[in-house]
Amino acid sequence: MCDAVLGIETGAAMLRELAESAAVLPCDSSGTLFRCHTAVQHHCESALPSARLYRRAAAELVARGYWAEAFRAYAHAQDWAAAAETLSASGKTWPALRESAHVPSAWLREDPWVCLADARRLRGNGQFAQACEAYREAESRFADARMTRRAAVERATLAHWLGPGMGEPEPPHARDVTLSRYLHDVVTTRLDHVALPAAGGTEPWWLLVRGIAAAVDGGLGHARELLGPLAYAEDRFVSLASRITCVILGADDAEPAFSQAELGRLSIEAESDGWLWLARIAHAAAVLTDHRLTDDALAVRAECVRLGDDWGALLTGVAISMAAYRAGADATPVLRETIEQAHRLGAVTLETWLRLLLTAQLTTHHDPGALTEVIHIQRHIAQARPPSLGVPLPPPNPVRVELRCFGRYEIAVDGNACDLTGLRRQAKTLLWLLSVNAGRPLHQEVIAGVLWPDVAFGRAKHRLHVAVSSVRAVLGPNSHSLLVRDGPAYRLVLPAGSEVDLLTFQDALRGWRSGQASLPSAGLSALLGRALSAYRGELIAEAGPAEWLLPERERLRTEAANATAALAGLQLLGNPSLAVETCLRGLRVDEYHYDLWRLLEEAYTRTGKRAAAVHARGRYLELISP
Repeated sequence: MCDAVLGIETGAAMLRELAESAAVLPCDSSGTLFRCHTAVQHHCESALPSARLYRRAAAELVARGYWAEAFRAYAHAQDWAAAAETLSASGKTWPALRESAHVPSAWLREDPWVCLADARRLRGNGQFAQACEAYREAESRFADARMTRRAAVERATLAHWLGPGMGEPEPPHARDVTLSRYLHDVVTTRLDHVALPAAGGTEPWWLLVRGIAAAVDGGLGHARELLGPLAYAEDRFVSLASRITCVILGADDAEPAFSQAELGRLSIEAESDGWLWLARIAHAAAVLTDHRLTDDALAVRAECVRLGDDWGALLTGVAISMAAYRAGADATPVLRETIEQAHRLGAVTLETWLRLLLTAQLTTHHDPGALTEVIHIQRHIAQARPPSLGVPLPPPNPVRVELRCFGRYEIAVDGNACDLTGLRRQAKTLLWLLSVNAGRPLHQEVIAGVLWPDVAFGRAKHRLHVAVSSVRAVLGPNSHSLLVRDGPAYRLVLPAGSEVDLLTFQDALRGWRSGQASLPSAGLSALLGRALSAYRGELIAEAGPAEWLLPERERLRTEAANATAALAGLQLLGNPSLAVETCLRGLRVDEYHYDLWRLLEEAYTRTGKRAAAVHARGRYLELISP
């Protein structure tokens, strides 16, 4: 195994030499298994700190069935998802696997990285109480103060979710803890008592908090507006949580088969990223698209209860209850259990929602208990604003982009021109490339092929990340919602109300082409005029003769010249003087355009300027003569 991990062929000989000096001891007579003192182990690991080597070692250990040792290796590689997958593949609980290890169990029990990996595994599985204990163990084991604080911060992000009175003092300046507390508050507290920051709340995590707040308050449309752009967030949890929430909120408007497939895909994606509790919620939420999936959702809820995933059990219970009510089925038993669970967790707002649903359920079935529920609801209204009243959330910060691709390149965000003078050439080219394809994703390999055609993709990919960061820096505070990661691609997002001269040009010409058989001359002239107003010069003139740009630049130049000729043709009968000006403008775009010279000659003739007409014909003949 040493040979496989280190890429050598002398491992056996080296181990025999170490055995002769008693640095390691043979485990049996085979001469292939050895054990060493803890001090030797620590020395070897400190000399080979590479995460890559730890991953390679973990893979070799898995292949040989050393599950506990593989878990430890993945922990040291900080590959938390792989560590969790290893434990799952072993088919054992961590305590049982630890005790069955081939190395002394104390090595595993006292290893802070193993404790942290176990804590993160439990967090991803929704077992927040157990995760907090594992985080405490990691804090007590780490000698590095930075890692101790890291474990403390991660533990504090979970403490809010354990139920009333279970919170702990927050580490100072712990942004992640603050975000977690806000997210907890918007699903548990009277929303007008949650002081969400009105300013500076445009980064993905804040938008996630505000989007979920809007959803809890019943503002589903507002919630989808806030959460939709987060699908491309670089933070995997934010991306997954926002996409799952959007699919659930839009389930009524989409085809059931589409929503089910999307939730299934997201469930698999969340599981592969180690967020198993999120995967279970996505799986159970499919019941909202088809009540016949209730048994599956109930099985998921039972799994949450078995694991101690209280919030997963609560949210799956909410989904089951809503699906049953919509289908006209009796949701009373699950509703009552879910209401009790919401009460235990201190989720006052969710409890109010559920009690409203229970009242509607009982009223539909003429149950006299409906009156009792009304009394309960009145009590909860004193603590949580009823959803029907609506809560004024901080309005989303509108972002408007103005993009000029014709002539000198310019980009402005919310009226503020972006200063591109500090951008290096490759970062500026990246921005140009994304702007020409605004709204469409561009694969990383395509971008790398344009920017670094002679560089291996691995190195080019790293350079691309640096260039993306540089571009985002000049786009301002909303950069992460404008230049987004779209899987293996990048995309320049155009929020509603944005203006892009390239799109204006193309849309106007598209309207002109489709309206030639139905629109009057005035309407066609207006569309052509709008297109030509947008065309201020060749596409991104300052890029020069860039190979990636030349074909598109030439195509648009030809379209602009043709559009000018079409407009001059419409003007010729009614206003030949204006047609002259239009032709001259078009010839500045393409001086070899035959139709423009022909129309210019005719327009001069119609205005009585015969000498100018003859000169125009002569000028064209000079241009085309060899």
